[in-house]
Amino acid sequence: QHWPLLAPLLANPALRPDPAQIAACRAGFLELLRIRRSTPLFRLRTAEQVRRAVRFFNTGPDQIAGLIVMQLHDPAATQDMLGQVVVLFNATPAPIQFCDPAFGGAELWLHPVQQASADARLRMAAFSQADGCFGVPGRTTAVFVGASRPV
Repeated sequence: QHWPLLAPLLANPALRPDPAQIAACRAGFLELLRIRRSTPLFRLRTAEQVRRAVRFFNTGPDQIAGLIVMQLHDPAATQDMLGQVVVLFNATPAPIQFCDPAFGGAELWLHPVQQASADARLRMAAFSQADGCFGVPGRTTAVFVGASRPV
């Protein structure tokens, strides 16, 4: 039903990705697969597990447009396990800083796969434990992980 809109875009040579863009897209996708494989909270199996584990921040009338903040939490995780994951989806072209006192004092770090990302911009994503603030570059999905801690 959308073919009349898409056909001219697909035919436009200016919109055709070059080999470097294709390789970067492939590398980013493979990084996401490695994150999923290495992070059990991304492999919840039932709706009930999802209801218990997932919480969203940046909601309500004061929310930052273009930003989704999702937390996955496993209170049963042992000390050496990653019991908390916070994912920030920044759909805007500009960097965003998101602060929530609920994350103040939390021990979170950029997922190790993303710390070694081929995308230098992604490696700039950061978390400040002191004030619970995340910094996420534009058009970036950043995954932060840490020990289990109720928020």
